[in-house]
Amino acid sequence: MLSGDCRGCSIGLVEPGSIVYASYVDPEAVGLYNTVPGGLVLRIVVPGAPPSTPPGEWWGGLGNLRALAVRRVGVKRLAALVESAKPDAVLVDGAEPLLIDWVPELLERIEGVVRIVRSHALAAASVLRSLSGLFEVLLLEYSRSLAWLGEHVSRLVVEASSVLRGVEVYVRHDGGLWARRLLRHLAAAYPTSPLSLVVEGVAGYNPYEEVKTLRRVKPHTYLHGDTTYTLVDTLCVRCRNPLVSRKPWGVTVRAERGGDGSARCRTCRVKHPWVILPARRRKRLGRELMVL
Repeated sequence: MLSGDCRGCSIGLVEPGSIVYASYVDPEAVGLYNTVPGGLVLRIVVPGAPPSTPPGEWWGGLGNLRALAVRRVGVKRLAALVESAKPDAVLVDGAEPLLIDWVPELLERIEGVVRIVRSHALAAASVLRSLSGLFEVLLLEYSRSLAWLGEHVSRLVVEASSVLRGVEVYVRHDGGLWARRLLRHLAAAYPTSPLSLVVEGVAGYNPYEEVKTLRRVKPHTYLHGDTTYTLVDTLCVRCRNPLVSRKPWGVTVRAERGGDGSARCRTCRVKHPWVILPARRRKRLGRELMVL
């Protein structure tokens, strides 16, 4: 298991504020379903990957600095971009942003938006704990190449759920037992916690029936890329009425928005603090728009 000492261990040559690119994107496009649905996310992809990065993953190439067209933007300029763009959330994306030395400085400078960090479970729980005051939501991506980290993923989920406002676990499911065990465990252990399960079928596997069954236990389970649009609505954990409805033509927020952005069901009045609604309605992008 990686220790907190691994933070920044493989990317010491990357200058602070260096990025691969920045873009505008719909939340669902990057696996966010409980966080700013129908809003706008500014995605900042940072370079670098720890030595334990498995081969073959989409993010594995971020560790090959010579092959990347890295933009040296600077932390101050990135923070200014957030302020001028006025997105609903900022996602710091990449192989393992939690292990990059200058990312905490960037998160400290960002104000007035929901701050999200993607992780691939390559950082220790102690690292997550030490940085938890700098962001609100963890997007935890998990795939077969990381199946050996199953127990560690569960510990990260427990830690993140206790110190963050929201946790979205994105599982790239190929039909393997490793994914079924993890999903069943998380759904049963955290039916109404600040945790969502987002499942994408890969390698020809369609997890539709599995996700449908999981939603009976944990309403905030989603099938990413569901063309039937039957397993993508955000449901109230009590009455199961939609808080957020997703259709081919767009996203409709049906819940009331509290002062802190929390969703409240209009039917049974239950508050969902981990479902964070955007402050304004926006048009759906439908594609990723490059900014830098």
